[in-house]
Amino acid sequence: MSMELKDYWQILKKNLAFIVFLALLGALCAYLLTSNFAGGQRVQKHYLLLEEQAAGGGLGSPVVFRESVDLTDTAVSILQTYDFKKEILKNQENLIVKKEARQVLNLQAEAGQKERAGEIIETAVSHFNGKTADLFGQNSKIKLAEIGDSFESLRPALDKKITTAFGFLLGAAFAIFAIGLKTYFKV
Repeated sequence: MSMELKDYWQILKKNLAFIVFLALLGALCAYLLTSNFAGGQRVQKHYLLLEEQAAGGGLGSPVVFRESVDLTDTAVSILQTYDFKKEILKNQENLIVKKEARQVLNLQAEAGQKERAGEIIETAVSHFNGKTADLFGQNSKIKLAEIGDSFESLRPALDKKITTAFGFLLGAAFAIFAIGLKTYFKV
């Protein structure tokens, strides 16, 4: 049995409500998913993990010298914990910490405004520097020191019109595929 083009049109017309329903459902899903993706700013800074130690100096004043320490993995783990992040992050914000090299950390913050993204990094560094005495003991003053200029970029938002149209087409294509399978297997 062979079908002609008019037979295909008849099948599509007969199932037009189903096609339109799935197309609208796909458009609605795409629109709702796109609503959660907002644009924003990303700021990135590099820090060196240092340990300050006091040593006896002349004239009754201690001399402070800085020594690099290899607690980079520990610092990354502390900065990435949920408890640490919940103190400084608000809704739709993110802090990413990466180990670039021994003692070098890359902190990236994403927020709605550039100023807020920079503030997230500064707050994270100050919280970390304040908590190191509790974590590593009073004699050890481990801290993060900025070593590079910040890098800023815009994170574009998804275009709702385009994703909604794509969802509409994807829903319609799925409906036509389902109708084709139904017709082929004559269910």
